[in-house]
Amino acid sequence: MNPSFPPGATSEPGSTVRILRAIRERWYIVVGAVVVALVAAAAFVVVTPKKYEASADVALSPLAIGDETFQGFGLFRQPVDASSAVVTAARAFNTPVVQAAARKEMGADAAGTHVSVTPLSQSDMLAVTATSPSAAQAARAANAYAEAALAVRNQQFQSQLKVQIDRLQRQVNAIPKSLRTGNFEYASLAQRLGLLVGYRGAPDPTVQLAARATPPLGASWPRPKLTIGAALLASLLLGCGLAVLLELTTPNVAREEELVLDQRLPVLARIPRLRPNIAKGYLLGRTELPSILWREYRTLRARLSGAVAEGFPFSVLVTSASPRDGKTMTAVNLAITLAEGQKRVVLVDADLHRPMVSAVFGRVPRRGRSVSAALESGTVALGSLIESPVHPGLSLLLAPQERNPPTNLFSEERVRELLDALRPHADIVVIDSPPIPEVADAIALAVAAEAVLICVRLGNTRRDKLTQLRELLAWRGIVPIGFVVTSGTRSPRSEPLYGYGQVNQFEELPKLTDARKQVRTARAQDR
Repeated sequence: MNPSFPPGATSEPGSTVRILRAIRERWYIVVGAVVVALVAAAAFVVVTPKKYEASADVALSPLAIGDETFQGFGLFRQPVDASSAVVTAARAFNTPVVQAAARKEMGADAAGTHVSVTPLSQSDMLAVTATSPSAAQAARAANAYAEAALAVRNQQFQSQLKVQIDRLQRQVNAIPKSLRTGNFEYASLAQRLGLLVGYRGAPDPTVQLAARATPPLGASWPRPKLTIGAALLASLLLGCGLAVLLELTTPNVAREEELVLDQRLPVLARIPRLRPNIAKGYLLGRTELPSILWREYRTLRARLSGAVAEGFPFSVLVTSASPRDGKTMTAVNLAITLAEGQKRVVLVDADLHRPMVSAVFGRVPRRGRSVSAALESGTVALGSLIESPVHPGLSLLLAPQERNPPTNLFSEERVRELLDALRPHADIVVIDSPPIPEVADAIALAVAAEAVLICVRLGNTRRDKLTQLRELLAWRGIVPIGFVVTSGTRSPRSEPLYGYGQVNQFEELPKLTDARKQVRTARAQDR
């Protein structure tokens, strides 16, 4: 066999497909997250007290850089670095003095009201925005704050104006009347004094109320559309994230697409999941399988026909990554379908720790005539092969019924000798192997076999164990031919017979029940 590629290496498209499938299969998580978020958002919109916003606009007319008319005044001027003076004005409108005056001006409207002053970008405008429980209160509060701020600025301007006028008046009075005629200094002082006197009672020339606030038509908070939209987007992201997180953290294989994308091996048969009582009863020799399963095993038989260059492989090993993955069920039923196809088949129960083939067929090996004895001697002694009680052409090489079987029987040389010894008795040998990651010595069975089947049970097979199995096989240059997948869909209790009304070829399988009743008697006699 050719060396295997490292399993588990997925391409980027494969990873994307896995994520999309995780979201699709866990849609209930996404839907649940969306429903909870929308209900919470709706409750928030209904319960949260409404807030209304109203804005009054204040226009700024800063003094030019070279304007000396109001030299010594604390008016707003155009910055030397050509930046906007509106930022400085916004800070001036937020001083404690302005805020105290505004609260006094707003009176009762100050309760539950928040006011902010923000500069409007790309313009010399200030927005005085008030947020209140009612629309009218918000408008009154915004106007009151703007008017109070302008009143403070006007008061400051008039105070500074009085100081400047008094200073200039003293300077003018200091010049004698006899010296005033033709005196340039006197004329300059008198001109500036007259100009400033004209501003008595005038407001601050650099700021003025541009637009009064009006009551808003709707609430600014909560915003139903924005709140519900944000909740929808956030819940979708959260739900999808949880679905992907569960996909990445779940240790078991959930879908057969993972096997194709991660392991890059074909799925040869899809076995519907049996109800636990049916599967256990079958492996204990008490019940039979639904016919839909037999159709899948016949499909597996057909796909094995070209597994090797010679056609059908002489030896087929059925193994798994962990217990309860369906390997014994597959080995037994594959052997039965091969025997029904007019083949001489030997089913070897090599799972010495958990032998189940004896229970299925109601037979036990004689002392010294088990697979353990055959491995030790390298020959198949007379009486070692037990014929199936129902299926002509099917023989069994059973495991001994021992609680502590030997652990050093498996070696490549012994297994090859056993297979060579079985060639005169069989066209095909099916080997039920223990899980190789659990019994590492069983790798010798895989090395000697011509074809290796891996059984996977969705929801039970662990990804790490499957990767370990692939690595053990790849280390010995073994490429399995594919997977037999036990799906998560249960088989129906009854199904119609396949075909155009012909008799099902497995109708006589219930006869096994009578044969299995002999197992306890045979075991008692053997002891």
